[in-house]
Amino acid sequence: MPSPSFLGGAGGLELLTRFAGRPMTMPAHGCAVLTDAYAYGDGLAFVDDHLLLDSSVTASPIDIGAWGFFRDVGPLHDGKRRIDNWSEHPHRLGEAVLLARRSDFVYGHWLLETLPRVRLAQRLCSDQAAFIVSASIAEYQIEMLEQLGIARSRLFPLNPGIAVHCDRLIVPSLAHWSSNVVHDFACETYDALITDCIARAGHGRAHDRILVTRSSRKRDPRPLFNLADVEVVARRHGFVTVDPGAVPWWEQIAIFAQASAVVGQSGSGLHNTVYTGERGHVLVLQPNHSRNFLQTSIAAIRRHRISYLFGESFSAFDREGSECGYVIDVDLLDQTLSTII
Repeated sequence: MPSPSFLGGAGGLELLTRFAGRPMTMPAHGCAVLTDAYAYGDGLAFVDDHLLLDSSVTASPIDIGAWGFFRDVGPLHDGKRRIDNWSEHPHRLGEAVLLARRSDFVYGHWLLETLPRVRLAQRLCSDQAAFIVSASIAEYQIEMLEQLGIARSRLFPLNPGIAVHCDRLIVPSLAHWSSNVVHDFACETYDALITDCIARAGHGRAHDRILVTRSSRKRDPRPLFNLADVEVVARRHGFVTVDPGAVPWWEQIAIFAQASAVVGQSGSGLHNTVYTGERGHVLVLQPNHSRNFLQTSIAAIRRHRISYLFGESFSAFDREGSECGYVIDVDLLDQTLSTII
């Protein structure tokens, strides 16, 4: 993993130790091909009522963080977990690919977990195979799949708690299965999207330096309280403010692919740096209580430089969790931008 070019702010040695001690390795990747199996609406696969547990393909419900609370997964017994209280879909599929993940409604999880599975599956499946997706799939997600060659007529939406019987079920590896790791096989998918999206967006929205915000969110669990001050400093260094949630998906890709310097609030929007190439440098702004260094793994697979600037966390209820506002030292930000950009 790359060492940060800069690591500073409100954190100190404890944060550096926490960062340095992170294991960031991935298992082998590929696809599990199952015969006479079920795809479950929460994004799991099972055979004879028993959950498939294979770290290279899917993870145990207790090992996948905030999205691991599956209502109908029973306790571990003889190395297996049962799926209980499920209903069978009336339609049976022939060949199918399991893409769906419970967390697909979150852009960052869709981008890192679900989307990269497409290329792996396409190597094995026929042109007629159905692609099982979440019933709540958004229009932009359908369009991204179409861009990768999956026609919407091949999508099979599945609700949580429902299982569909498949004659042949292909389950691709997850590119992101723990809090701080992204597998480099995901790059094939990201690269496939970049050229077409730049051509579609044109060069009118190309910016060499961008400041990534989260302003379009109705509720931000990690608000940057002095964002206005941060924007003033960033503008002084030639940065243009971009809110990924306020622009179309293809324009997001084009913007990040053409940027060489990215400063941004940690979160799904900043994960678009999967499209930022080797000449890029990404400076992550995040609360000093955060244990999430996923951007380092993104930097590793995309081969760009990475830095962190931590802000003092403020919360009356969740200082140790994921919901916590913070303040960035703008004087230190000013010095940092002068040094690393």
